[in-house]
Amino acid sequence: MANRNIPVQKRFVFTRSSKWMKVVIAAAVVCATAALLVLHAVRQNNRMQAAALKEQAYRLEQEQLELTERINRLGSAESAKEIARDVLGLVDPDTVVYQPED
Repeated sequence: MANRNIPVQKRFVFTRSSKWMKVVIAAAVVCATAALLVLHAVRQNNRMQAAALKEQAYRLEQEQLELTERINRLGSAESAKEIARDVLGLVDPDTVVYQPED
């Protein structure tokens, strides 16, 4: 008769673990908890930075639109007068300038 493979039932017996094993497990749990807290803080920081960068990108887009509009107006005579008046302090020959006395 051939030798059959008969499944053997295994029985797990829980024994008392050593104090060192308990310390190692406790340390692992504490380290894992600390790592999760650090990751949460990093995630929050990244979210705040992303929000700040989105706000900065929006402001830069608005500034770009304004500059594009100014560039488009630069070719007109009105823009040349505006630059002469605002930047260079020049006025039309027919304009009378009143300066208050201090």
